Amino acid sequence: MDVTTINDRAISINELESIANANGGVLTPDAVVDAARSESSTLHRYFNWDDTEAAHMYRLAQARGFIRKITVHVVRSDSQSREVVISPVRAYHALPESGDTGKKTYQHVQAIMTDAEKRERLVGQVLRDLNALRKKYASISELSAIWAAIDAMVD
Repeated sequence: MDVTTINDRAISINELESIANANGGVLTPDAVVDAARSESSTLHRYFNWDDTEAAHMYRLAQARGFIRKITVHVVRSDSQSREVVISPVRAYHALPESGDTGKKTYQHVQAIMTDAEKRERLVGQVLRDLNALRKKYASISELSAIWAAIDAMVD
């Protein structure tokens, strides 16, 4: 995929708005792919049209989704209240590799939680995810208390 420039974004936004307008104001992935099939579409270059390669990429996405759905049960007990809580949690987390490779591997939650360096990398990933959510939903004022609580925790 090519790097998107500001002009590319403006053209792509116009094309997406045209697709939405043609579909009653609703934009769907199917409608976008259908419009992008034409080589004259400004969206065409953002898609992989090699069916073999695209099928492999789709299977990788399916594998990631499958891995994310697997859970284990964590048993926590509170010695003061004598309460035992059993919670389902993800069995595997996508953990950034050491260094700045940009690659992630899935590792078992127990291996992460018992290794201080891996746990620190996971916490860093969670904070990056939270910041991405903040940017995505910055216009929703009802969430400002949540962002403030996260800021207070991080500080």
